[in-house]
Amino acid sequence: MNEFEPQTVWGWLVAADFFFGGTGASLFMVSYVLTVYGSYEDLAQTGLVTGLVFVLVGLAFLLKHQWARRGKLLEIVNRPRTSWISRGAIFNFIFVVFGVLYAAPHWLSLLPWTQESPLGVALGTIGGVAAFLVVIYPGMFLASLSSIPFWNSPIIPLLFISYGLTGALGILSLASLVTTMSSTTTTVESLVQWQMLLLGCSIVLVASQLAWAFYSKRESRMSVVELTKGKLFGFFVVGSLVIGLFVPLVATAFSYFTGDLVVSALSGGLILIGSVLHKYTVLAAGGYVELMPPAWPPPTGP
Repeated sequence: MNEFEPQTVWGWLVAADFFFGGTGASLFMVSYVLTVYGSYEDLAQTGLVTGLVFVLVGLAFLLKHQWARRGKLLEIVNRPRTSWISRGAIFNFIFVVFGVLYAAPHWLSLLPWTQESPLGVALGTIGGVAAFLVVIYPGMFLASLSSIPFWNSPIIPLLFISYGLTGALGILSLASLVTTMSSTTTTVESLVQWQMLLLGCSIVLVASQLAWAFYSKRESRMSVVELTKGKLFGFFVVGSLVIGLFVPLVATAFSYFTGDLVVSALSGGLILIGSVLHKYTVLAAGGYVELMPPAWPPPTGP
């Protein structure tokens, strides 16, 4: 018979790695685009550094998780041809190196290149591409695991991209409160427009993932039930959906029409809370199927 078993290996530590890594790398990408177009310079430079710090924090959580499994520590980087985890470690290394080299000239004027120079643009482009790979690799890894039907979905990588970008704009909304800007009203309007769009995309993708899982396999349907009616209900429905998506969507719409920086920043904070809860609930809801042979000989009675 088929016995559904919840996975217990990946919990809050891995969820924190996915959250900080995906959000930080997305923040770097968005900030790089802003620097290329010369928009919101102070905010963009803050975003570059914050994104790098977030990714490093995420790596610290990953190393803490792996350290508990010391025999597996070296497997992080030694199988790039077959392991998404190994590829992810390489992506993170490339991103940190080139991201630091790109961001550094703004803070260290003695360096022989600038962000606007051809070398600087090349460094930023490589860092941006690596950042995108950092964002998407956890979703690609989860989607490749056929042994856990709820994760084995083409929608999972899209969710990681959408949540990463939404979290990045949430951080920029928070940073806009303390960053000196030439036109705060324009900043709020631009951030909120993109934030509303990404929040809407995230809601659609979450609904699509739940529908796909519910009508796909029995095991993935059990994961959906665990999220919507089981012990993960509070984290998922109340935390991830209501607090992390629907309330911020209403708040960003209010900010768009009023230009209220405080409401926009509060919305950004709620988005970040919802993002980390989404990562945790997706991991916690995953269950694998263990094939068990039927008992033989069959029972003959009492």
